[in-house]
Amino acid sequence: MSRIVSFVSLALVLACSQAPQPVSSDSAPSASGHATSASDTSEATASEQPARPAVPKGVPVGGAPPAPSAGGLNFVEQAGWVSETPASSLRHRQYKLPSVEGDDEPGELVVFYFHGGGGTAAANIERWCGMFAQDDGTSSREAAVVTEEEVDGMKLTHLDLTGRYIAEMNPGEGVRHNKPEMRMLATIVECSGGPYYIKAVGPKATMDRWAESYDAFIDALK
Repeated sequence: MSRIVSFVSLALVLACSQAPQPVSSDSAPSASGHATSASDTSEATASEQPARPAVPKGVPVGGAPPAPSAGGLNFVEQAGWVSETPASSLRHRQYKLPSVEGDDEPGELVVFYFHGGGGTAAANIERWCGMFAQDDGTSSREAAVVTEEEVDGMKLTHLDLTGRYIAEMNPGEGVRHNKPEMRMLATIVECSGGPYYIKAVGPKATMDRWAESYDAFIDALK
């Protein structure tokens, strides 16, 4: 009898000494008493990350630097021009050229800076010529007056073109302007820190009025 009691006592001692099995971390109960999976934990961690600040409209993604001072170029506003706040970060300067009597809209001159990009002079000349059509059916490229010059290490490519303005109203949408008797004066400035693309477009009479001051604006760059 004493042997049986001893055996039972020994069994009870051994059972009580067994350590409890740990609960798997994959199914550990949360504060609410429900198991929390690894995917729930990942989502919670992601939701706690600070939101990235919104990129202001018009600012290039990636924080492209603002246009430099054109490596010593002088952008001199001409008398009668109206300086405007650039409509996008790719516009280094923007001016309204007031219309002359008889024209129902002003001209606009913009200095574009694409942070080192923007394409070659030849490619831009072709693209700008494609914004015009000639009512007599001839090629706008043939109608354009294109000249080149080199001054103080800069290469300047000039364009003077008149015709029907058929550029897209908004790039990629396919809806085009249809404005007769328009003129474009444009210059591509290849220089240290550039290139810069200067383009002025408006009704022919208005652009004729401001052509001399456009030349003065370009001369001041040199």
